[in-house]
Amino acid sequence: MTVHDGLDESNILNRSIDITPVNDPPVLTGDANIIPYTETDTDVIIENTLIISDLDDTSFEGAIISFTQGYDPVEDTLQFTNQNGIIGSFDDGTGVLTLTGTASLADYQTALRSIRYENLHAGNDGVEVIDNAITRVIAFQLDDGDDLSNVHSVNIDMDIAHNVAPVFVDNLTDKNPVDTVVVNLLEDTVLDTCLVAFDADGDPVNLQPGFTYENGVGTVVLDPSGGLCFTFTPDLNFSGSEYVSFTGCDEVSTGSLCDNVVVEFNIIPVNDPPDIVDESNNPIDTVYYTATEDIPDNFCIDAIDVESNTLEFAEAISVAGNGSPTIPDTNILCFDYLSNMDYYGTDTLRLVVCEQGSTTQCDTIVAIIDILPENDPPVIQVGGLPVDTVFFDALEDVITQMCVNAADPDMDALEVVNASKLEGPGIFEHLPLGDLCFFFQSERDSTGMVYGEIVVCDNASTPLCDTVVVAVNVIPQNDPPVIVDEDNNPLIEPFDTLYFQVNEDEPLDFCIDAIDPDGDDIILSDAISVDGNGNYVITDADNLCVSFTPDMDFNGSDEGLLTVCESSGVDPQCASIIVIVEVLPVNDPPVINDGTNPVDTLYYNTNEDEPLDICLMANDVDDIDLTLDQVNFSGSGGSFDLGSPDDLCTTFNPDQDFNGEVTAEVVVCDGQDPALCDTVVIIIDVLPLNDPPGFSHVDIVDDTLSITTLEDIEVEFCLGIDDPESNFSAEPTVTSSTNLGDYSLNVSTEYCFLFNPYAEINGIEYATIEICDDDGACSSIVVEIIIIPVNDPPVGLPDTYEHDIYTTFSGDLTENDSDPEGTRLQVSLSDGSGLHGTLELSSNGEFEYTPSRGFVGKEEFTYQLCDEGDPAACVIVTVTFDLNDPLIVWQAVSPNGDNMNDVWVIEGIDLFPDNKVQIFDRYSNLIYEIEGYNNQDKVWFGQSNRGLFSNEATDGTYFYKIDLGDEKVSKPLSGFIILKLN
Repeated sequence: MTVHDGLDESNILNRSIDITPVNDPPVLTGDANIIPYTETDTDVIIENTLIISDLDDTSFEGAIISFTQGYDPVEDTLQFTNQNGIIGSFDDGTGVLTLTGTASLADYQTALRSIRYENLHAGNDGVEVIDNAITRVIAFQLDDGDDLSNVHSVNIDMDIAHNVAPVFVDNLTDKNPVDTVVVNLLEDTVLDTCLVAFDADGDPVNLQPGFTYENGVGTVVLDPSGGLCFTFTPDLNFSGSEYVSFTGCDEVSTGSLCDNVVVEFNIIPVNDPPDIVDESNNPIDTVYYTATEDIPDNFCIDAIDVESNTLEFAEAISVAGNGSPTIPDTNILCFDYLSNMDYYGTDTLRLVVCEQGSTTQCDTIVAIIDILPENDPPVIQVGGLPVDTVFFDALEDVITQMCVNAADPDMDALEVVNASKLEGPGIFEHLPLGDLCFFFQSERDSTGMVYGEIVVCDNASTPLCDTVVVAVNVIPQNDPPVIVDEDNNPLIEPFDTLYFQVNEDEPLDFCIDAIDPDGDDIILSDAISVDGNGNYVITDADNLCVSFTPDMDFNGSDEGLLTVCESSGVDPQCASIIVIVEVLPVNDPPVINDGTNPVDTLYYNTNEDEPLDICLMANDVDDIDLTLDQVNFSGSGGSFDLGSPDDLCTTFNPDQDFNGEVTAEVVVCDGQDPALCDTVVIIIDVLPLNDPPGFSHVDIVDDTLSITTLEDIEVEFCLGIDDPESNFSAEPTVTSSTNLGDYSLNVSTEYCFLFNPYAEINGIEYATIEICDDDGACSSIVVEIIIIPVNDPPVGLPDTYEHDIYTTFSGDLTENDSDPEGTRLQVSLSDGSGLHGTLELSSNGEFEYTPSRGFVGKEEFTYQLCDEGDPAACVIVTVTFDLNDPLIVWQAVSPNGDNMNDVWVIEGIDLFPDNKVQIFDRYSNLIYEIEGYNNQDKVWFGQSNRGLFSNEATDGTYFYKIDLGDEKVSKPLSGFIILKLN
């Protein structure tokens, strides 16, 4: 070892180093990093390029091969064949293969290269697949007796994307593949079943349509939801074998794989029952027949048996019980049928056909028999038994209704269709009323037996009938009297009414004639007015005389009823006749009334100076229009206005200020006969009244006084007051309806008023002035005050504007100004002297102000604000400009990356683009200088760009100097700033 001092080398120094040897572990290398493994693989070599190197060993004692990732004890195994004294042992619990035994480097290298990996679920048998897809990592380590080598790892990539075709199997436990499946089923039964298939990938397997039939004696329908299930239906009555080829495929997106299987359906024959059929040999379950009520009939059915067995008619029963079926010969498929007596409608039968000697191989159908009705004649009965003669009693001369009883087996409707006389003094008659009744009347005053005949029929399309003899015993009775005319002719319908005429308010006296068939004495027993328009009085009962008096003023028709009766006997008989009296009208005079009763005098009251309307009430029994004919008045105090004579009204107008009593006579006459009149005296009491005071003024028109004043100008108006009784002491009152100002009395002048309009108010003011006397009588007038508008000056408010120096700004001076009349405003500069800047002002108030460079403080000027009134009105308004210095220099900066004070900020520096900023350290050394500092890309954050140590600065206090660069108008700024880096 030597050293050199720049001029010469030193002497040589020797030192000895003792190096102690250490074992070098073996090193494993190889090229196989990743090997693929698919489901079709069996065992594969893991690493056939492995190389062993060792600097100090030639023989080795063992090796460890293990799974460091993905080991599955169910699927994974490592395989090794013992060789060259090297023994292998695999632990399937941990997945570790251990090699032991001393061997050379070459032998261990060969042994490690021979180790294989196998997945026990892989292979190409299609039954099992790899379940664990995780990549297996296998590590190799070699032992030289002292140390283990490095770890050499190989990845086995499990490629399980390979799709395996499904396989039809016997069951999912044994999974034995099958090509044919045998299924047994009985003839004419439907089979629902499923096949079994295994898919190693776990994909769903579905049967495919398009299967093949060998014999075509059945039908397969797949389950609509998919899968391996289906329904097989053999052809009717077929037995034997049918073979169907099925295809089952998995469902994968990369392409389906399939397997085929043949299903043998072994259809076992069974004995079929017979079938009752129609004429086309089609099986039926219902048959329809038609029969006739009470008439025997015979019906046959057809039946077949597929095995051609002998058939017999086993049963025919009426389920509804409406008839009787019988089987004459069981070997013939026919039966006899007879409905129940008189029954028609529907009957239901059960018919059974069986194989001969069998009670189970049978077929049953329902027979519906429509039994048509057969019409039966009706039967006339008495006490429920048929008869040939019926007996009745009837009173002499009385129409008697007689009815019989009859029954019809078919429940048809019955009626008497004919009634005729056979013998005797009487009349038989029937009316088409649809019932079992007829009418009988004996000849007048005849008695004894009368015989007739009636016919009763049903309402069938071809009616059937029954006939009986009617025997009537006519019983004698007392005959009532008969009212007759002057020739003794009976007054019977339609001539059973007497007619008379009489004048209104006059009585009518008359007599009637009557006879009695039995010679009994007759009297007039009753006489009444049915309509109630008059009164009957019997004046001579024995001679049948009466008097009728109509009601007062009644005219028109009145119906009366007179009754004559036998005057002796146990059961006296009577007869009545209608009397119509026509009461002829007679005109009556009108009658003046008070609403209820007739009157001669009427009394009225009215106030002084008030007209009185008088309307009379009168009626006329003849409902003839009435007229007010005249008013007779010869006195003083007023006059009468007749008005329209048709409304019975007149108006009395008292003379001005008159009070007292007035008497007049009023005449009301019949409008049809002016000679028929009624008169009434009217007495009117005119009551005195207090007269209200009144206002006087030459300009009062229609109780309204109109005056004029200017806006904001007080006006005075005066009134005169007159009162006939001179009894008022109160002052007049004023009530405003528009409320445009204030009213007051002028105390210096009597009855004068002052009106002071409200400020800035114009328009029309209305007020009512009222004066009342001491008795409460009042009068009023309306005062109309027209307030003429005048022009008001505009309203100008002072303006103040705050702004930064050095900048021009604009605005509108009239934004806070207004004009009461809403006219447009005009602006002009009033006093702009001494301005520290320039002002451009438009007439509409818009301005632009540029302050002098560097001026700070308040600047004030005035402007004139005018409206466009006639004449124009103006005001002077003050404007103040308050100019502020915008520069604010921050006193600290901390560039530590927290986004707070990371750069030094000089607020307002952007207003001085020509600025220059300098920063000095505590020793007055310039460390930073920049022109155009802008708080953005030209900023100081603690760096140095001047001096020996560029870009370096430390915590501390620094001095700054700012030149604004505005041509020496502004003084430079200076001060201290603190830098804090952390």
